[in-house]
Amino acid sequence: MNGPRVPPENCPSVRKALRYYTAQYLHWTGLRVGAAQQYRGPLADGTRCPRYLMHVRKAKARAAHRAWNAYFHYHYAWSEWMPEKLQRVGACETGYGKRPGNFHWDSGLYVSFAGIIRDGYATFAHRLGLRSWDESRSELGRDPTPREQVLVTLALQRAYGWGAWGCGGA
Repeated sequence: MNGPRVPPENCPSVRKALRYYTAQYLHWTGLRVGAAQQYRGPLADGTRCPRYLMHVRKAKARAAHRAWNAYFHYHYAWSEWMPEKLQRVGACETGYGKRPGNFHWDSGLYVSFAGIIRDGYATFAHRLGLRSWDESRSELGRDPTPREQVLVTLALQRAYGWGAWGCGGA
């Protein structure tokens, strides 16, 4: 940071890149957090070219993107980790034949891709340390992730077997 002073007008592309990487960082971290964020730190002091800060922000933006990809794969890439049997049951219960069913299913009494009664979903979610369907919607502003729904469904299946679903033989 002790380099020669560069007039700010000589660094427009660096400042543009700094704004871009700051926006990317906020985008990728905001997706995981679930809320829009604003950057609170300095973008540049106006006396030096913010090249170093731009490189730091670029690295942070890329790391946030990698973290989002890992999070997304773990929670939402159901086609890679969801058992075939659950896909068939979900397709029969809430998907009208389309796998894996509807992850946003909420008929009032039944919720989840597997069509679990609301109170039963809450009971098994709490046993696993997860939020119930309604808690997830009110606290996070979204339905439980596919991974969370599958974990609750598997816990219910272990307790009651496939007979708990009308489509358990699918």
